[in-house]
Amino acid sequence: MPERVPYADGNGRGEERSDARRLVPSGDGLPARLEETVRAAREYAEAARAPNTLRAYRSDVEDFSIYCRVELGGSSPLPASAETMALYVTDLAHERGLKTSTIERRLASVSAWHKRHGHPSPTEERLVREVMKGIRRKRGSRQKQAAPLTVGVLKRVLSAMRERDPKTGVVRAAVLRDRALLLVGFAGSFRRSELSALRASDLEFFEGCGVVVLVRASKTDT
Repeated sequence: MPERVPYADGNGRGEERSDARRLVPSGDGLPARLEETVRAAREYAEAARAPNTLRAYRSDVEDFSIYCRVELGGSSPLPASAETMALYVTDLAHERGLKTSTIERRLASVSAWHKRHGHPSPTEERLVREVMKGIRRKRGSRQKQAAPLTVGVLKRVLSAMRERDPKTGVVRAAVLRDRALLLVGFAGSFRRSELSALRASDLEFFEGCGVVVLVRASKTDT
C-alpha cells in the first residue's frame, strides 16, 4: 500500500491523497504497454522516500492541520499564511517545548506538502524565518551527539564475544555474524538500520583490497 498523507482544502476539510497517484495519468483505453509504464512510474514515485521519512512527513502534516483546526478556529492549513506558520512554530517551541531540530523538521514537512500541491511555501516568508531565527538564538540549535565508539571500546567488545560455546566448544554462528556486523559498521560508519538491512549479496570482496558494501536504503534518503 502506498503511503498517504493528510490533505486539507481551503475550508479545513481533511482527506487523504496519494501524491504518487497524481503524478501520472490513468484511465480506460490506455495501451497495455503504457498501463504497465504508468504502474511502474507510480511504484518508483512511491519509493522515492524512505518509509520512516514518509511516516514523519505524514505525522507532521497531520499535527499542523489539527493545530489550524483546533487552536486557530479552522484556519486554512493549505495554503497557510505566514502568520499561521509563525504562530505554529511559536507554539511548538514555547508551549510544547520541542527541540529546534524537531521544529525544523515540521517546517520542512509543511513546506514539502505545500509545494506538492502547487502552493508557495509559507515557511520561506520573512516572518517565519525571523521567528525561527529567534528560536535558534534563544534556545540554541545544536543537537546532542551520541558518544562515538572508539577502537579501544570496540576491541573490548569483540574480545568479550566468545566465538565458541564455553560448554560444548561449538562455533556459534550468531556470534560470528554479530562480530562481522560490528566490524563492518565501524569501518563504514553505518547506522543500525543500514546494518540490519544488509544481505550477503550486498558484499563484494576484492582480494588484497577490501570489500565494497551496497547500502540499498539509508535514513538520509529523502
